[in-house]
Amino acid sequence: MNPPNPSALLLAASLLSIPTWTIAADRVDAPLRDEVRALRDEVRTLQQDMRDLKQALAARRAGGWEKVDAVVGPEDSPQLGAQDARLVLIEFSDYQCPYCVRHYTETFKQLERDYIAAGKLRYVVAEMPIAQIHPLASKAAEAARCAREQGKFWEMHGRLFSNARQLEPWSAHAEALGLDTGAFQSCLDSGRHLDEITRNAAAAQQSGISSTPTFLLGIATGDTVRVIRRLRGAAPYAAFKAEIDALLAEPVALK
Repeated sequence: MNPPNPSALLLAASLLSIPTWTIAADRVDAPLRDEVRALRDEVRTLQQDMRDLKQALAARRAGGWEKVDAVVGPEDSPQLGAQDARLVLIEFSDYQCPYCVRHYTETFKQLERDYIAAGKLRYVVAEMPIAQIHPLASKAAEAARCAREQGKFWEMHGRLFSNARQLEPWSAHAEALGLDTGAFQSCLDSGRHLDEITRNAAAAQQSGISSTPTFLLGIATGDTVRVIRRLRGAAPYAAFKAEIDALLAEPVALK
């Protein structure tokens, strides 16, 4: 990738608060105008990265996992792993969140290998798109749900995180996964999963979850989960391993 034009970068930063229509077409030629738009988007992404970093640092200063006492019902949320696993990990996630991407690429696959596939942990994805800063996150969550109708939620889940900077066009992901693209597009156009996703995100925010990723670790109790630990922000695999192993080593805690 070529280094950004310094003058364009300064212009992008200064134009963040200026509506595009105030820029006279005869003062900015088309190539520079396109570069300014691209750089403006990059600046917004960097600003969000800084906010996410602050949240992650705050979580680390607070000691990582917090003790909590709550009961939640995963209900319709996509789940992976043995239904009789006593431990359940719920991830509140956003497909455009850079730290959610980091969790998927650096931590999730190790959790899947060591705990989910081994029947020790059930994994739940609770979509929480933050549309104010991630305009494509809600549609990405819908795309994952539409893929779920064809039995490929987890494949789409992974593909969206692996292509978080190139989410559109949605049909390209459907084709790559071998989905019935007509049925997929019909589902996406209908918006039939949007209300459910929006409702779940609102419920999470009402319960005090305000950032992604946020993780709830708990014990399965029938159709609900008794949450006993919470982690805000991305964390290395070792942090999950230590907490999960500690709970698995205490049979009393799992009753």
